[in-house]
Amino acid sequence: IEAHHVTRWELVKTVAWSLGSSAVLITAYAVIPFTPDPRAAIWWRLLVGLTVFAAVLAYQARAIARHERPLRRTAVALAILVPLYVVIFASIYVTVSQSDPGAFSRSLSKTQGIYFTVTVLSTVGFGDIVPKIDSARILVTVQMVLNFIFIGGVVRLIVGLGSRAARQRAAAGHE
Repeated sequence: IEAHHVTRWELVKTVAWSLGSSAVLITAYAVIPFTPDPRAAIWWRLLVGLTVFAAVLAYQARAIARHERPLRRTAVALAILVPLYVVIFASIYVTVSQSDPGAFSRSLSKTQGIYFTVTVLSTVGFGDIVPKIDSARILVTVQMVLNFIFIGGVVRLIVGLGSRAARQRAAAGHE
């Protein structure tokens, strides 16, 4: 419905906001130093990361519902939520790797942390990086379970909210 009325400028703004949001998250991940700590409370870091994710998700859902172009806002929301999810797990994997070099089959750089997170998220699992200790295996298993929720629930929720809001706006005559 909304797509028929999108101007080139709106499309450019949507792509710019989406790419900009993703770039900010990835840049922050790249420049923020991780401090290895053998006593690092990885599970607390995961809980904080997932809490931040839930807060951003709630904010994005409200923003979609209120936006005059909800489908455009949906694209921006996904461009924020997907990299945020990846960055949360990548940063935890890198921290675990730095805290315990034997946790994975190799020590993970930030690039390898992103790579490993995306291979787990995509279910490709090349096997070149594997968890070697039980706590790392449990952490990866947690990500795999959350991937089902993320893909099946979060993405569906965000896209559904955008579609529903666009239909409601069109029905109300707010094109």
